[in-house]
Amino acid sequence: MRRVQAGDLDRLAVLYSRHHARLRGFLFRICGDAAGAEDLVQTVFLRILRHREHFKGKGSFASWMYRIARNSALDRIKSEKLRSPGPFPQGGDEPRDPNPDAESCAGHRERLDILEAAFRRLSRKQREVLSLSKVDGLSGGEIADILGCSTGAVKVRIFRAMGELRRLVQSMENGEFS
Repeated sequence: MRRVQAGDLDRLAVLYSRHHARLRGFLFRICGDAAGAEDLVQTVFLRILRHREHFKGKGSFASWMYRIARNSALDRIKSEKLRSPGPFPQGGDEPRDPNPDAESCAGHRERLDILEAAFRRLSRKQREVLSLSKVDGLSGGEIADILGCSTGAVKVRIFRAMGELRRLVQSMENGEFS
């Protein structure tokens, strides 16, 4: 990012290639719209370019980028009144069993469907904090920086969101939701 700030705008392409997939997944989980998430990634990188002088380097570039992404997503949600998100984006980082059998695949897919449905029932704020912590792997400090709260508040939010997700999954497994 320092090189981009110094005028080497070609380095933005390096940042884009390094971060766009995780950023797109985060935005998809928040907004629930794959095409919209891709548009938001472009918006985020345009904002990074336009506001590059505002990056002070006190925190990580990822924290600064996610804060811009979160604000962009919130702007979009407010302006378009998006509904709850759809299923998780497919493909990517999960390891695959090289020799899956049909029965284990079906059981795994059923469990994943329940988890996705439970995740969609969480509030936007709960989806956001779980996405940042569990999916994107950001630290409590980085999440606190993005959300503008204390690290302790982040820990509480993650704990409560995980508890709600666990409750929803159990309810769905018991057939209480369809």
